[in-house]
Amino acid sequence: MDSNYPWYETVNSNSLEQGDIFRNYPVFSPEVTIEHIEVIAAGGEPTADVKVDTVDVIVLSQSCDLINRKVETVILCPLWALEDIEHDLGKNQKERNKRKEDIRQGKEPGWHMLSSDENVAQPISIVEFKRLYTTPKTVLSNFASAAGDRIRLMPPYREHLSQAFARYFMRVGLPNDIPSFK
Repeated sequence: MDSNYPWYETVNSNSLEQGDIFRNYPVFSPEVTIEHIEVIAAGGEPTADVKVDTVDVIVLSQSCDLINRKVETVILCPLWALEDIEHDLGKNQKERNKRKEDIRQGKEPGWHMLSSDENVAQPISIVEFKRLYTTPKTVLSNFASAAGDRIRLMPPYREHLSQAFARYFMRVGLPNDIPSFK
């Protein structure tokens, strides 16, 4: 790996930038049922249980928006260590290797691979664009202060991640595509 272009840096502050990685961040998911929707439709105020998980996440909101106070909520995506999800990528090693290579090459738009770096204890990881979380910026900033050292994805890898995220969301599914030439 070219040491002139490190993938990560270590930061210890409450400042937030795109590419910041947080370990074990609490994410909240309301457990909503059709009954809750019916109560709302009838003008009622339902109550619901909330599931709390801790997930490794990476910040996808633009740094300029975070720094210039243009957002109150921050977009996060889950970040999975490749070794933790590798068996979900295929039923045998050949399938898993093909899928890992496809993700590495950007051929699977819902996923983006980040390199490992033993200097900051970062394994090869997969960012999952298919699942988004939002969190109040103030809550994440307070979490950053309490968490101490964390790692931040560096340019140009941060911009590569941002571009992959944009490609995932700008896809257009056509109702009638041009037939294949195969």
